[in-house]
Amino acid sequence: MTTATGPRPGVHDMAASLLSAAHRLQTLAARDSLTEEDLTEVLTLLNNAAYVFLYLEAIDDTTTAECFVPWQTRLFDDPDTNARLLTLLARTRCRDAAAEEIRRHAIAHLRETAGRDRTTSARLDTLVQQARHLLGEVQEDQTRLLDRLGAASAATPPAIAFYRLVASTRSAATREKLTRAWRQRRDTPLGALVKTIDEMVALRHEQAVAAGHASALAQSLENRGLPEASIEGFLQDFLTRAIAGTRQLEHEIRDIVGEDCGSRPLTHFGFAIGELAGRTKAPLFAWDACVAYISAVASKAFGLTLRPAPALTRDELPVLQVRSNSTEIGLLKLDLRPAAAGPAASPATATATAPALGPYGLPVAYVSVPLHREGRITFQEVQTLFHEFGHALHHVLVRKRMPSASGLDYLPADRLEHVSMWFEQWAHHPDLARHVCRTPQEADALRRCSILARLEHRAGLTETAALAALDFEIHRRRGTGLAVAFDRLDQRYGIGAHTDLGDFVAYFTWPIFIAKPGAYFANLTGAAAACAHVTRYQGIGLDDMPPDISLKLFAPSLDFLESSTLPDSAPLFRLYADTTLHALAAV
Repeated sequence: MTTATGPRPGVHDMAASLLSAAHRLQTLAARDSLTEEDLTEVLTLLNNAAYVFLYLEAIDDTTTAECFVPWQTRLFDDPDTNARLLTLLARTRCRDAAAEEIRRHAIAHLRETAGRDRTTSARLDTLVQQARHLLGEVQEDQTRLLDRLGAASAATPPAIAFYRLVASTRSAATREKLTRAWRQRRDTPLGALVKTIDEMVALRHEQAVAAGHASALAQSLENRGLPEASIEGFLQDFLTRAIAGTRQLEHEIRDIVGEDCGSRPLTHFGFAIGELAGRTKAPLFAWDACVAYISAVASKAFGLTLRPAPALTRDELPVLQVRSNSTEIGLLKLDLRPAAAGPAASPATATATAPALGPYGLPVAYVSVPLHREGRITFQEVQTLFHEFGHALHHVLVRKRMPSASGLDYLPADRLEHVSMWFEQWAHHPDLARHVCRTPQEADALRRCSILARLEHRAGLTETAALAALDFEIHRRRGTGLAVAFDRLDQRYGIGAHTDLGDFVAYFTWPIFIAKPGAYFANLTGAAAACAHVTRYQGIGLDDMPPDISLKLFAPSLDFLESSTLPDSAPLFRLYADTTLHALAAV
């Protein structure tokens, strides 16, 4: 846990891991030659380090991430180390064909890194910071609005505080007025933000072309992934289905709220939820029971054994050893942290005492466990825990690795979310109640939480689909600005009836949009594939599920040599169509 005297144990552990990786990488780079085993170790070291930064991004721990930037540079962007590794890899020959292909691609990656235009990269970083500064000013303005309304809370992000305020307001006219005031503040710097994002996109295209690609999107789609035309067709179908589903949800909201809910019924979604579900406090579930359940899912579905590792000290993180056929293949570290906390203490002091950690050749990943009272978590956090657990296990199971700052980077973009989305769906399986609920009342509350979560996902489907389509379009063709792309989608699909341009600008400052331009569609393909795979097991218990089924289902997500397949989104939309507001009233 984070204290006044220093960072939480998880931050110390990450600091130790990065320090250990940096020392070990320098040792390997100083050798006269590398074996195939050395190559595997180099890539595992870099991937484990990369996962730390992906993890900190996922939990929005910017304070720790900024303190770790020197290590990120030292591991991934040190010219001397990279030059030494490049020389060693050029001398190495691998007997295994797959390892030899990885070696050649690693050489190409290091050469591309060495030849990168650092002036363009620095300019891109500056633009990102400019956009984030403008968004910070928006948040400050919105916080002042909440202060005037008596709804601000230091422990609650402004957007969540505003949602709760609107949801608890009984007057439809007042809800509309509040939403207009909120959006007005959001859109004050909209012109400047759009201009900045357009400049960022232009620079990404420039970088991609310099690296030999037709566009930023083309660079993101390399490595045996889905063809651009197939993705475009998937997005068109998904967006059409999403808008149809949103219109149906708007009809349901009108049935509850009345016809006076204006042209944007989703403004009144939170109020409608409150009318049906009541305004009771969210239930909490034991974190260790949730981890035991999702570990049982992983064991059954992937043929693995996940067991707690013995703790050497009281402050050591809980660790799950992942075994396949009695062989240890990786570690999952559970980062127990406060659910509601201010900025983390600086981890800088951890560097001085960080021990060297091993084993060096094993993949290691972190899983966030945000704790409330008595070591319990909300259902929303259960979903997030299962999703991040999937990412962590994916990191352990992936068979081919690259020396990239984005971890699982060698897999095609369309495969990066399949495993995590699949695990997230197990938060909605009936068997969860048997593992985490102590009473029938808790089981009823869990079922209500599941319906609420799916309704919230359903309400956001059009925005998510439009975001993926915008991201795809602006990074596909040079010169296509964000506003122009929005107008085109509005003319073709009518997204302007359900979203505004201002809904999307902040997303393009997120690290995932910077690391993989145009590839946000992976969240949609991942969700579609997960629903198609999981729904077939909703009617049977975990004990009755066929063993090892997911190793076959997710073979393309574990090995880049496999072919990508385009998922069918129909099961996802059938699932959400069955999750209605009236179904919530029946619980």
